[in-house]
Amino acid sequence: MQQNSDDDGDLDILLPYRSRIVYSLAVASLLIFLPFAINNLLQGQWLLAGATSAIVFILVFDALAIYRGRQLPIPLWVLVFPVIGGLVATTLIPFYMGLAWTYPALVLFCFILPRRMASLVAFLLVLTVAILSALLIPEDVRWRVGSRLVATMALTALLGNIFLGIIADLQRKLRRQTIIDPLTDAYNRRHMDAVLGEAIARAARGTPAPSLLMIDIDHFKRINDQYGHAAGDELLRQVTALVRREGRSTDKLFRCGGEEFVLYLPETDAAGARIVADGIRSTIAKVPLLPGVSVTVSIGVSMLQAGDSLDDWLRFGDEALYRAKESGRNQVCSRESAPLAGGLTLSASG
Repeated sequence: MQQNSDDDGDLDILLPYRSRIVYSLAVASLLIFLPFAINNLLQGQWLLAGATSAIVFILVFDALAIYRGRQLPIPLWVLVFPVIGGLVATTLIPFYMGLAWTYPALVLFCFILPRRMASLVAFLLVLTVAILSALLIPEDVRWRVGSRLVATMALTALLGNIFLGIIADLQRKLRRQTIIDPLTDAYNRRHMDAVLGEAIARAARGTPAPSLLMIDIDHFKRINDQYGHAAGDELLRQVTALVRREGRSTDKLFRCGGEEFVLYLPETDAAGARIVADGIRSTIAKVPLLPGVSVTVSIGVSMLQAGDSLDDWLRFGDEALYRAKESGRNQVCSRESAPLAGGLTLSASG
């Protein structure tokens, strides 16, 4: 099983703030870009006026959609085209005047696009400036001026990327604190409720039903009292590591509290879950975790059934775990075909 990770991928770290960003940009475009667009139009600079007007239209149109509670009708990455078009249009006016807009454009895309896409767009903008510099700057100052322009723009893009990297790192650390148990590095109960809730929703849409294992360390309180809390904490960490080792990369381990864990097994039927459970039980029973102490676990298996709520699914696993304890511990019990008292179905091994 993999170590816990945030699984963010190319996370759009500013997505929660996108509405606020678009609103601010829409207001700024009306106050700044619209007057420039009108001025360009009056001066007959049609291409530049069109590019500037397109930027204003996209931002204002998207801001109105957000205000009405709708999805963005125009993806923000579309702004790349009028921005680059406007940059090229600056070749029709004194070149250096238009280049000044490249700097805020580089920062703009850091705020409106996911990090990888923003980096790609920044590269395209810097490349465009490099090409225009080579074509338009007089030969006698081309290298001195052009290299400085490209270098400063590349540095601006780099600083924007560093900023996004820092924000992403802080966000990952904050998210980790909200979903990870600090002692064992397993996921916590809050994250378990979210993951299992999503699993129930997927199963309702036809995904193969998952199972879960309720895992409890036998006689943990006695071990904790006899050897101390430090030894108990170390035992919890070692059991967590062994469960991860026996699990699969798709499985997720949660600590529910104390010495009790839940292992989520996606798309796993009862028979498959029992195989995993018995492998975990057998491994822990064989490995010397504490000198002179036989450490075992009891496990309850609960496969999600049609109509089960989250509470039902967990309750059946907890009841199976209780039966495993009552059967002598170091057992695997599951909700299966043969009914027992109280409606619980059970089988045992070990």
